[in-house]
Amino acid sequence: MLAVSIAIPARNSVVEAAIADHIPVAELIPHLVDPEPGQHWVLSRATGDIRPEHSLDQAGVRPGERLTLEQSEVGRCPTPPIDAVDELTGSVGNNHSTWICAIIAALFAIRSVPVWNPLQFHPARQLAFLPGGLPGMLAGHAGGPETAEGADDAARQAASQAGQAASWLTDSGALVPLVLIALAALATAALSLHDRRFVPIAAILGFGAGLHVNVMCGCLLATALVWRRGFTRVLLVTLTAFAAINFTPGVTLLIALVALAISGQIAVGVAGIKLPRVPATGVFREPVDNSAGSAVPTHSALVVACCITIVACVMQILPPGSQHPSGWVCALLVMVVLTGVSSRDCRPVHATAVTVMAAVVALWLAWHVSWGVLVLSLLAVPLIKPTSPLFGRAVDAVENVAFAACVPLALHTTGLFEAIRGIG
Repeated sequence: MLAVSIAIPARNSVVEAAIADHIPVAELIPHLVDPEPGQHWVLSRATGDIRPEHSLDQAGVRPGERLTLEQSEVGRCPTPPIDAVDELTGSVGNNHSTWICAIIAALFAIRSVPVWNPLQFHPARQLAFLPGGLPGMLAGHAGGPETAEGADDAARQAASQAGQAASWLTDSGALVPLVLIALAALATAALSLHDRRFVPIAAILGFGAGLHVNVMCGCLLATALVWRRGFTRVLLVTLTAFAAINFTPGVTLLIALVALAISGQIAVGVAGIKLPRVPATGVFREPVDNSAGSAVPTHSALVVACCITIVACVMQILPPGSQHPSGWVCALLVMVVLTGVSSRDCRPVHATAVTVMAAVVALWLAWHVSWGVLVLSLLAVPLIKPTSPLFGRAVDAVENVAFAACVPLALHTTGLFEAIRGIG
């Protein structure tokens, strides 16, 4: 028996023990440490390492000698190289291809020919309440000579559309797809209670069914078929509200721009978050709940709804196939595009929605003007990386000017200024 002192630096410990001098070191090490697979421990003395097959007597260890037990770096098993197969075969994420396929199939509901053709955005025009939009209303109050003629034309158009709808309802070839779309919408709405991923499919089918009447009816049906709380419901409720007030697209565009600018405050108010007040000296304030709740998804839905509304208003102000739009309309659309700089330093959803809105408006304008090739300048936008504070202030100034210029330009599209000059 040999009385030795064995230091184990990896464990920050020293073992004082009497060890039989005939036991091999390889059998001694498991009693001192718990070696893990791949580890190689070496017992050494001042003159060198002790071979694992030797005993303490064979190594010439003297009584009272201090030994050291360390993990050998040389003997450690190297990390096996990563094989190409391991790199190519990883964990497979969620597959959403079937749901994307279902959403694409649901878009068939929007393709069907509306009952009232051409498509209308608000029922007021179908019922001849707005024969000439806002200018017609103002001219009617002013007693202009063309008011009665415009009202008669609108009434005749409404009667013609009603007769067209009545004849369409007797056409089984057009009625059967609508019935099938309605049944599919109800079925997917019921399935959405079991799986949330059916919610956008039900909304698309409902919108397509309601689109046979007008856009407002489509938004109402889509909202009615969303039976779960969340992003989609807030989005559709907001779109329905905008569709209900869309008597004239210029005013609706202004309201959407203002709502986009204050969407954060609206989301905080809808979520019921009480912001803490700055306490005065010596005044104790009760703590408030700091939970954001549904403010973030609500804000995202509001921003997306405002951007969709802005694009829809632009397409009404500049209808498809318009030839030589006026300079005022082009100026308005350019200002709307410039409001896209408000996406700077915003959350990804906000920035993406506003940027896509601005790009779509720019593309829509480029399709209707001779100088539309300038839209290719947007290809350089990804290269712009603002780092200077001066550049940030310039962007803020452009945003402020664009929002301010949209007010008179949007009101000009309503015919308000011409009506005021006509009254004088």
